[in-house]
Amino acid sequence: MTETATTQSQTLPMGPVASQEAIKELGTNGGGFYNANSAHPYENPTPFSNLLEMLAIIVIPFALTYTFGRMVGDTRQGWVLLAAMLVLLVPLATTAYFNEQRGNPLISQQEVDQAATPNQAGATWRARKRASASRHRACLPP
Repeated sequence: MTETATTQSQTLPMGPVASQEAIKELGTNGGGFYNANSAHPYENPTPFSNLLEMLAIIVIPFALTYTFGRMVGDTRQGWVLLAAMLVLLVPLATTAYFNEQRGNPLISQQEVDQAATPNQAGATWRARKRASASRHRACLPP
């Protein structure tokens, strides 16, 4: 007698995860089999696997520039492509990093980023939902 990975309310999705994962990493075309990119524990179970995945995302495109140089018979062309990629990557990644660290002033004005206990956050959410619902009811015809 075999056991299945199902309960009455939930089934474990099964399918060609490994083949789809490889395509996702090489093609960098978004979500994986479980629709959570690599955040799903079945696609990326440990911090070490996450590190390997991040390294692969960076190393594979860089290695392809060398491959291009070998294919055309002049590896210097591959190095030029790599240099061009780095000239674009470094300043843009630095700009993105510093902008992400500053935060969004519009979110700060809404008091979303303030530290709150779960009960306070839930109470604030419920109060805003009630206020929003009452505004919408006022707009409906009698």
